[in-house]
Amino acid sequence: MKQTLFVKYNRTRKPEYQIRTSIVEEDGRRYVEKAALRLEGELHIHSFQKKYEQLSGQNSRIKVLKPEFPQGDSTVHFPFLEGISLGEKLGEEIRRGRPADQVLKEGLELIFGKEKEENQELEDFVPVPAFEEVFGAVPPLKEKSFHVSNVDGLFENIMVTSEGLWLMDYEWVFEFPVPIGFLKYRNLYYFYERFKSVFGWGNCMAFMELFGIGEELFQVYSQMEASFQTYAHGDSSQGYLKQYQQKITTFQELKEEEQELFSARERIWPFRRKWRIRIWKSGSGERPSAFPITISPT
Repeated sequence: MKQTLFVKYNRTRKPEYQIRTSIVEEDGRRYVEKAALRLEGELHIHSFQKKYEQLSGQNSRIKVLKPEFPQGDSTVHFPFLEGISLGEKLGEEIRRGRPADQVLKEGLELIFGKEKEENQELEDFVPVPAFEEVFGAVPPLKEKSFHVSNVDGLFENIMVTSEGLWLMDYEWVFEFPVPIGFLKYRNLYYFYERFKSVFGWGNCMAFMELFGIGEELFQVYSQMEASFQTYAHGDSSQGYLKQYQQKITTFQELKEEEQELFSARERIWPFRRKWRIRIWKSGSGERPSAFPITISPT
């Protein structure tokens, strides 16, 4: 029997990038399913195979989850991992009293290697038209880059398991150079957004300076991120920027959110005779699946 334990929709993106991500249990086995919401999105789903092949040999410290296509190009499956995200692990180390800059630098080294470490995959960053189409025009940057760039290689998308580190989401991979400094910025930025209230961190720019990202680079990388959001979401993407930041989660976090919502339902259950609760997108005409909870796509 197939049961959907959790579902999340990305409907604010351009049609060709709109997908549904689900945690599914079938015959006692759990897996993660990504499915195109529109016909034009099948190419995006199919691209996971090539991205897997491109990334598999890029970093010996991190293994890449292999995609499976049981229903053609419209759906892809990934193994469900037990563990915690690298982001959560780093956060725990900071909670125990280790300096944040030291902990995060070690995390960045796991993904990008040490600064003086020889890496044959690195090349000088030279912007090409395809880069500018996604990230916009940038001033001259004396940086290194990978030939193939994984913009999704965030702390939150890497799972720490008993079998080592696994990259479990690599939706945004580009076959052109992207400055490694920007990829590090994205890791740091989204980690900062998740934990700033927990650790009482103040200004984001001051936080970035701990890692050698000064005001000028901060502005350049921020504009690159905004351009990337526009590329993914379309001309109206700026209105969804903060919403998108909140949606960058691991599958572990999806499980945690599922439990939180289930607990919330249990708390309101005594009032079921007074209230009829409907949770679906207003005006969409679509009623999501009801097992074990229903969640509104945003």
